[in-house]
Amino acid sequence: MRKLLLLAYLFINTAVKAQPFIDVATVQYGNCGISDLYKGEDEWRIKNDWLNASLTLPFNIGMHDYLVVNPEYNRKKFYDGVSNHIYGNSGNVSIEGTTKYESTYQSILLPVSYLHTLSDTTKNIVFCYIYRQNYSDILKLGWTTDQHGGAIIYSNSASSKFTWKAGLYYNREFYGNYFLPLLGFEWKPNEKIYCWGLLPNNTSIDYTIVAPLHIGFAYQGVEESYAEGYNDYFHLTEGQIQLYSNYYIPHTPLVLSFEAGQTAARTFEYFRVTPNGDATTKTHPSEGFFIRGGIALRVVTDKRFRTRL
Repeated sequence: MRKLLLLAYLFINTAVKAQPFIDVATVQYGNCGISDLYKGEDEWRIKNDWLNASLTLPFNIGMHDYLVVNPEYNRKKFYDGVSNHIYGNSGNVSIEGTTKYESTYQSILLPVSYLHTLSDTTKNIVFCYIYRQNYSDILKLGWTTDQHGGAIIYSNSASSKFTWKAGLYYNREFYGNYFLPLLGFEWKPNEKIYCWGLLPNNTSIDYTIVAPLHIGFAYQGVEESYAEGYNDYFHLTEGQIQLYSNYYIPHTPLVLSFEAGQTAARTFEYFRVTPNGDATTKTHPSEGFFIRGGIALRVVTDKRFRTRL
């Protein structure tokens, strides 16, 4: 069982992360409000919440080879405040009605990763295929809502304290092909600090207060598209900057997480096929302050990452 779980320090999940642990099972919920940091003339003041659940199922298929299946579900719900408007009159009395925007986008993912450790055990390579169903709440699952993508990443341990990684991520988004070159690292400068990331997608700086309690800083980039019709889609781009705390419950493999942060460079793009021709609407939604909390069954793959007293 130990050999099965200690896959290696590199594992690629749907966000393509480099990190010193594997979350065998996790559930997270978050909410993003409206921030007053920026008030532009074209700003769309919108709120949203997230729900995420995932599993990691590893299989040892050889002395230096592992297969990892990582099913995941995500839901994003966007909504704005209530806007009053007059829609009729009854004599001298105005009758006010309300409008409210609300839209839900869901994603079902099935990444399958193959990890091979080279004869020089300081080096390994990962091939990952990712199948997605990205759809809105008005669509049924099918071939019009699926996406195919993947990643390849090479990892080299330059020393006991530093590992570098390089690779390429690809996904067939609804707006076209999306390629992202990746440059990653894991760095352990001392017993308290552990840093990891795959740039430009994500990075984390983790600090151990005491072994069960960690705090840190993280950045994550989001690039997603969801089908809204035969050729219609919603395209979301944003960055998330956050502070987090993780508490590793003693004598269990469970960890409680709490995150608080701010979105940045948010853009929504809607593409519609209209009778008069294709139309694209790009909006700049309000940046928001968000909080997230969750629980995970976590296996630490690097002994230098201390979670036990």
